[in-house]
Amino acid sequence: MQKISISDLPTPKTKDPRLVCNWLLNSLGLINRDEQGDKMTDIFMFLAGKSQAKDQNAPSKAAKIEEIQAHTGLPRSTCYKYIGRLIDSGLVKKIAANEYALSEGEIARIIQNIRKDTDKVLEKLQDRTAQLDKEMQFV
Repeated sequence: MQKISISDLPTPKTKDPRLVCNWLLNSLGLINRDEQGDKMTDIFMFLAGKSQAKDQNAPSKAAKIEEIQAHTGLPRSTCYKYIGRLIDSGLVKKIAANEYALSEGEIARIIQNIRKDTDKVLEKLQDRTAQLDKEMQFV
């Protein structure tokens, strides 16, 4: 089960990937507009960059926690904290011990899966509430 809270925030008018990633994470309720957003954005962008690397010599599309820590300059505990939130949201998955990657390889595919999951939940809610309306004689 994914833990996200979707908000319809204004789309940034920039093509700056950092600002767009920050907007995405904020729209999914994963960050606020304070400094924690910068930390999580750094981690997410690093994993997205690894996942989209076109270099055939790149050993893996996943990153070890040590790589994330070195790239972001964040303490190990902070990396684990934000990786955990990204895993809970469904954006990131654990590949092996201390190794993480985007859950679907591409950000757009992650959002497609969130949409499918959300549609399923809303369908169940709609079916059950229609039944509840009948049981409560509202219909």
